[in-house]
Amino acid sequence: MMLENFLNQLEEEGLRDNVPIASREVAQFLKFMVGLTKAEQILEIGTAIGYSTSYLAWGLGDREGKVTTIEIQAERLEQAKHNLTNSGLGEKVEFILGDAKEVLADLTGPYDYIFLDSAKGQYINLLPECLRLLKEGGLMITDNVHFRGMVEGQTPVNPRFKTIVRRLREYLAALNQHPQLVTTVLSLGDGLALSYKKVGE
Repeated sequence: MMLENFLNQLEEEGLRDNVPIASREVAQFLKFMVGLTKAEQILEIGTAIGYSTSYLAWGLGDREGKVTTIEIQAERLEQAKHNLTNSGLGEKVEFILGDAKEVLADLTGPYDYIFLDSAKGQYINLLPECLRLLKEGGLMITDNVHFRGMVEGQTPVNPRFKTIVRRLREYLAALNQHPQLVTTVLSLGDGLALSYKKVGE
């Protein structure tokens, strides 16, 4: 399949250039969950070169719907636009350049599905806006919550990443304790948190 070949090539480019993209198994899971939840309005925080964006848009299939994706680096966003155009999925995506903290405050939503994959130390700060924008019955997926095994204590914490690890632990605690959310963490990729927003709470 042409699209699959293109995405495999995009994955290779990302890995070669040290771009922080989702792992292939996470990207495929994202696509699967778009289909399973029948999501139509999707928000992605952290576009990079558009690898996971492509899988989210692909998951929409023939349904009406849109992926709104936010990226802080202009050069990466331009790459992502180029890649999505080449994949044939560009029409399903709206690109926003900016700092997620500021952009989220201007969005109204609601979104059926949010994929959070930006600066790990900022997750805890983005959570209130993500919850505001996520519709009741919606799904939020957060990538890299195990952060190379350091968050769960499987590998020693590198002093360089001490703050990130502490904030990720705070973030996971906030997800687990939040009265509006039901959260489970999967060992896919570098740890994937799935949070369902309860209806009527």
